[in-house]
Amino acid sequence: MKKLLSFIAIPLVLSATAYANTTIFLDAGQLLVSGSAGATLTTGTGNVDPNGSLLLLIDSGNSGVFSGSLNPGQYVGGSDAIITAWSFNTNNGPNETINSFVLSPGAATVGDKLALEWFPSITLGQYLSTGTANVTQGKLFGLYYPGIGTGSILGTPTGSGTDGSSNWVVPADGLGSYDLVFNTVSAAGSEPNSEGFARFTVVPEPSALALVGLGLPLFSRRVRRKILRLK
Repeated sequence: MKKLLSFIAIPLVLSATAYANTTIFLDAGQLLVSGSAGATLTTGTGNVDPNGSLLLLIDSGNSGVFSGSLNPGQYVGGSDAIITAWSFNTNNGPNETINSFVLSPGAATVGDKLALEWFPSITLGQYLSTGTANVTQGKLFGLYYPGIGTGSILGTPTGSGTDGSSNWVVPADGLGSYDLVFNTVSAAGSEPNSEGFARFTVVPEPSALALVGLGLPLFSRRVRRKILRLK
């Protein structure tokens, strides 16, 4: 974990409305596929390199909680909404990405909880070109927000930042800069390393599985009837 702003140089463009924007800076790491050696994300060269693994900054919406469950064809579930997409890079150290985004006034509801989601095997380029077609059954993804915990049952978002982070909530307009930090122990932070793993899997909806199950006995009966007719 390094001083965030010292690693980002962003050209300033002055305009009549520039004062109202807030630039969100993300410092997140270590982000990994799993704890296994070599299980890393695809590294891009910068903020929007199409070849880097996909990062999403997401908003909880009115619910104040994150779904944490994705079906095929979904990047977010429940009332969650995508605020911006980035490319994973290692510009802040091993497996530690650094990104930025200018949040325009009114683009999201101030105070909504924020979370980071990452897809190791989907690139930013694929997200931009083919949309949700790449979110298929079995895809791994990671999710972080303050309070998520390390168990299979997701904790309630607290919004409280750690390791020098601002609160993980949509900031007010006109703050200038707003730092979101998520650093695991391996990145000299205080969050458990396992929170940086892509430990969730895209699965079909239970209703879809139920329909498949109902269809099998019906199919079997039809086959048996055809056999009896042949006899």
